[in-house]
Parts: sequence; C-alpha cells; structure tokens
Amino acid sequence: FATIMHNRICDIEGGYDEFVVGNMDVIARREGCSDDLDANIMTGSITAYAGDVINNRQTDYREIFEIIRDCNIVIENLQGRSTTLACDVLAAAYAMKGVCYYNLIRDFCEPWDEGNADDQMGMPLVDKFDIKDMSVRASLERTVAYTEDLFSRSLQLKMSDGKFFFTEYVV
Repeated sequence: FATIMHNRICDIEGGYDEFVVGNMDVIARREGCSDDLDANIMTGSITAYAGDVINNRQTDYREIFEIIRDCNIVIENLQGRSTTLACDVLAAAYAMKGVCYYNLIRDFCEPWDEGNADDQMGMPLVDKFDIKDMSVRASLERTVAYTEDLFSRSLQLKMSDGKFFFTEYVV
C-alpha cells in the first residue's frame, strides 16, 4: 500500500502530476485562459481561450477519481493498523484524497453560496473501492464537510515523514 502512495507522490515530485498539486503545464492551462476573450488570441504558447481546452476537463474528472480510487484502496486496507509506516501511509492517503476533493470542488462546482450551499450540487462522495458503486452527487455543503473531514483524519495521524509528502505542516 505504501507503493501505491509512493507512485502518486513520485508523480508529484517529478512534475508529472496534473491532478493533485499540478505541474506548470496544468497551471498555465487552467490559470492562463479566460472564457471571454476572442477565440483567435494567443499569448505566447498559452491558449488564451477556454474553449480550446474545455474538452480536456472530462478526462481530468476521470483521472482525479482514479487517484481517489487508489486512496480508497489504501484507506480500506490500512485502517486500524498502528505501525508508524501504516499511519504515515494512511495519513498521506487521507490528505491526497482531500486535495483531490478540494480540486473537484474548485473545478466542477458552483461558487459557495452561504444561504444555498445545501441545495448546490457537490461531488459524488466515494468512500470505498467498489467497482459497481454509482454514487450520486452530494450537496456542496456535504462535499465540503467531507473534504474537511479527510484533512482532519490525516492530521489526527500526525504524520511527519517527509517521504510521504503530506506531512502535518503541508496538510
């Protein structure tokens, strides 16, 4: 299970990760475009029109849930274990899953509306690895609470081993 997390963390550290922390290409693609510009405008090598990259978002959604799947596999199999290694790997899985949900909220949900958060659409809350599960979208309020709980669970494990990237300080 540590290998699953090391594989994902290696992608982050190597600059290959596009869905947890992101790399420069992803940041430029997401932050360097606007939906109200002329479709023909280019700013150097950065596309300045969201329409050119909007179809890529469908695969982003799938890829993020593949990371969540890996985190769920780790969480399901390491819960209840008390060795330092198991706790560190579990803390990393909770934190990475929390970051994935944060990114899903940021990228695929409407902005938070305090009076309406319970009626706004959130994300499917996938708690376990189940190939047949067809989770429905929760409210934005429930999705945010779920994400906060993932970070809290990670912090409770007090992980400090930097090789798992998501130390207490990082979370």
